[in-house]
Amino acid sequence: DFIIMELNKNNIEENNVIVKNEENNIKEIEENNAEENNDKKEKELKKKKQRGGKWTNEEEEYVDRIVIDFELGLLPVPRGTSLRALLSELLSCDPMRLTKKCARNNQAALFVKRKSFIPVPHTAENIKLMLKSQDDLTELRNKWLIKLEEMNTKTTKRKSNKISNTDENNNNNEILNKNINQTKIQFSKQINDHMD
Repeated sequence: DFIIMELNKNNIEENNVIVKNEENNIKEIEENNAEENNDKKEKELKKKKQRGGKWTNEEEEYVDRIVIDFELGLLPVPRGTSLRALLSELLSCDPMRLTKKCARNNQAALFVKRKSFIPVPHTAENIKLMLKSQDDLTELRNKWLIKLEEMNTKTTKRKSNKISNTDENNNNNEILNKNINQTKIQFSKQINDHMD
């Protein structure tokens, strides 16, 4: 009996090692996939019409909050998402625009390509924080979009002889709205899955 118990103990330990190795392999694959997805997203964004130009105070406030919530793990984005790719997508701008802004403000460490998102555990308290974060980000984003529209209106008035950029900016706003709505839907699904 002692020999059988010892063999069972060894088998259990071997199985635990195998399971642990498999978990590590899965985690590594997920991280690699996230990096590949980030690279693909950055390339796709370069192909799209992207926002450029002066940073507004509203945009900076929006970005600051995204960075804080990214660092805290409160955003409804996949594990491994890079901050640079996320901001580039949410702002519909070239990642280099972010890097340049960061370099001017001595914040280059924020956009290290390898910096990746790690979500917080979905506890009741963290879910409340995530929901508050989403509400705050939506409000900040809307303020930023209103400011962009005001700027576009002023530009259009000054350039009355030229074709308006309003359609292009509306298209960018629609893309941004679609992205935030998709994020909210994914976030709601994650919360519902967690609650079930």
